[in-house]
Amino acid sequence: EQVRLVADEKGFRLHCFVEELSNVEAIVCLVGPPGGFSPDELKAIQKHGYRPVWLSANRLRTELAGVVLTASLLSMVGPRT
Repeated sequence: EQVRLVADEKGFRLHCFVEELSNVEAIVCLVGPPGGFSPDELKAIQKHGYRPVWLSANRLRTELAGVVLTASLLSMVGPRT
């Protein structure tokens, strides 16, 4: 089983998924282009099972958002072997 997450400024806080994240085999993350995904892109992404997650009160650069999301997930569930 895998959990699919997409970074979105209107998404849920990551801690809302902590129980679910601790029991999955894989976590798949999407981070958008500069300026974020368009509303139509987000709808299409969510149709594929991705859930929006909020990362920061500040707008993050694309390359930083990926690092923040990964570090946050690792701090919640720990490294996998």
